[in-house]
Amino acid sequence: AIQMMNEAIQYSSEHKIFKQIDNLFRLAAVHAMMEEDTGKMAHYLKKLEAYSEFADDEDSKAFIHYANLHYLNTYQKMYMEADALYHKFSLDKINTKLFTPYFQLERAKTLYGLGRVFEALKIFDEVKIPDIVHHPIDLSIFYEKDAYIALCYLELNQVKKAVDAVNIAINNVEKMPDTPYKVFIYTTYEQVMIRS
Repeated sequence: AIQMMNEAIQYSSEHKIFKQIDNLFRLAAVHAMMEEDTGKMAHYLKKLEAYSEFADDEDSKAFIHYANLHYLNTYQKMYMEADALYHKFSLDKINTKLFTPYFQLERAKTLYGLGRVFEALKIFDEVKIPDIVHHPIDLSIFYEKDAYIALCYLELNQVKKAVDAVNIAINNVEKMPDTPYKVFIYTTYEQVMIRS
């Protein structure tokens, strides 16, 4: 799939065909993020930014902001920086059907990382997977929610609730392909089980 994605991007560039190029750039940026290749990630986000300016595409602008938040929270654990970045972007122009749950999830992860557990739990409870989301990577990202809920409950010494939450995450992700999100869920599972 990655080879086909790269070939499609190259073909689009060579033949000046830009239909769906924004989706290819998004996919390439997420793949680079999962591979922890920050150079490629920055490259594709920069291309997506150029596309968003050219096409005046608000969804692409929102995705760039989301990707940067996600990277800070998930891969760097830089919650103060994620908090500052979150407040630099106006969410009132986003495609609410698609992007709101992603931003809610990142906001809750930031709050958890900042030790604001009760606020995080409230937002995690509001996060619903959009009906239009079916890709295994997107689903795995959302399945992390219950692992974070488990971590919040561990912070509150509510171990039974932590076990229940992490079991939901494990059941959801077990048939998904291996990703950093799946690894995080399994690592959280081990962490919770040690405490139970």
